[in-house]
Amino acid sequence: MVYNSESSLDTNLLLRFLLGDVPAQTEKVVALLSREDCLFFVSDVIFVELVHVLSNVLAFSRPEVRALLSVLFKLKNLSFQSPFLLELLDFYIDHPSLSFVDCYSAFLSESLKKEPLLTFDKKLSSQSLSAKLLD
Repeated sequence: MVYNSESSLDTNLLLRFLLGDVPAQTEKVVALLSREDCLFFVSDVIFVELVHVLSNVLAFSRPEVRALLSVLFKLKNLSFQSPFLLELLDFYIDHPSLSFVDCYSAFLSESLKKEPLLTFDKKLSSQSLSAKLLD
């Protein structure tokens, strides 16, 4: 297996780990994530894709998505690009009419104090304090 202590993980590896739906692949990922000598990186793009697949493709509810993904945050050898992803999942649950990308945009805007988040999206502006319609 080719990896090092700074390797990144792709969505499909994390899905196999969380779902256990392809036993041979799940076994490989479990072995990989059991290594204490490596720290694996998970980018925000991968995290967004995880939410998309779990929510929109596999039809898990938002609370189920949060429960599944919270397992990843318990692993000591995963490093996430953004420190606020668990809080973002709570925001996602609290705003059921918004997509995860809209939630991410609004939450990031608030977190970085880069407000308002200007938009033409009336639903987003009505659901997020940081989003404002561009007149």
